[in-house]
Amino acid sequence: MRNEVLRALHAAHQGTSRMQSRALGAVFWPGITKEIESTRSRCHACWGMSPSQPRMPPIQLCVPNNPFQAIAADFCVLHGIGYLVIVDRFSGWPHVVASRSGAKGFISALINYFATFGVPEELSTDGGPEFTAKEKAALLQRWGVKHRLSSAYHPQSNGRAEAAVKSMKRLLTSHTDANGSPDTEAVAPSLLQYRNTPDPWTGMSPAQIVFGRNLRDLLPIAPETQIFTNPMVHPVLRQTWEKQEEALRLRFAKQVDDLRHNVRQLPPLVPGNKVVLQNQTGNHSKTRQYIDI
Repeated sequence: MRNEVLRALHAAHQGTSRMQSRALGAVFWPGITKEIESTRSRCHACWGMSPSQPRMPPIQLCVPNNPFQAIAADFCVLHGIGYLVIVDRFSGWPHVVASRSGAKGFISALINYFATFGVPEELSTDGGPEFTAKEKAALLQRWGVKHRLSSAYHPQSNGRAEAAVKSMKRLLTSHTDANGSPDTEAVAPSLLQYRNTPDPWTGMSPAQIVFGRNLRDLLPIAPETQIFTNPMVHPVLRQTWEKQEEALRLRFAKQVDDLRHNVRQLPPLVPGNKVVLQNQTGNHSKTRQYIDI
């Protein structure tokens, strides 16, 4: 009668833990727990309606020690014009430049960035075609830059660039001319304000972290924020960096904790396993397909 009992337990198509709870105190035979798990694993209907897999534990991020050591990049398009947004993961310094779409535009903008800020050790991007083209891979290999791709359908793993892209899109959208093109003179002070705005975690602006002072913009600058005007520049600069490094350490620790929330190490797959693949595209993005590998 075991198969009949198993069919009854699984009639409501519940998970293994609830089936085991129902069986507890009602029926028992040696090995019933494994047979309940097997019954659940063979049910196509249950797999088709099951939630997506939990996120895997994150790959350890490169924690930068200096400005422009590790950067993140993304593309956005406004009024038919493509923009490459690059953000320094250490300081939060944003860089935005009009760029032709595709790999060639990305490569040209990236080389100019290297010439201005130096060659980073790591570049983080999503899996867009301009970031995964062979020309781009060859360029990064020639310059000795490690490429870190964010996981598919999990853009939060490249969250630093995602946040910068949103900010830059709002900034560019707010300052356009009659033809829809960005007004360069209006964009400049907005970009300066962004670079002079203190980070909530460190209390320091990207400009202070990179240059040791805020950049001159359209607002008054407090003298104490201009540490290079102090005659004892080296001790003050050293103290500022110690304070900033401690604050950045706390911020990176929180980012890692956020990425580790609700994750679970998944068992490895081997040839012969039966798996269910979730369709990530189209109008049926939540359907499953039962296949052999």
